[in-house]
Amino acid sequence: MQPDGTILADDGRCYKRNEVEVHHEGKSFKDILEGFLRQEGLRLEDIKLEDIGEGYRLADRGLAQKWREFHRKHAHLLILPRRLHLEKHGQKQK
Repeated sequence: MQPDGTILADDGRCYKRNEVEVHHEGKSFKDILEGFLRQEGLRLEDIKLEDIGEGYRLADRGLAQKWREFHRKHAHLLILPRRLHLEKHGQKQK
């Protein structure tokens, strides 16, 4: 985050927080998740979530730690302006 509160995106420009999104480059989030489930011998239906007010998290904290490590190892993340992120997924901004 920049001193003025903006975020430096991977296109080299600064944006407000609500103008950027995180993009999975290379392997999609879905592919990473499927790989994790295979590794752990789980199905998506086996995963329990808990509501933490501003969103959800994995109820099994040990599994959550394994997921964080797996995701960190396999994900290549980019911070992109919303418009560019949508373009990468073949969508147009409304």
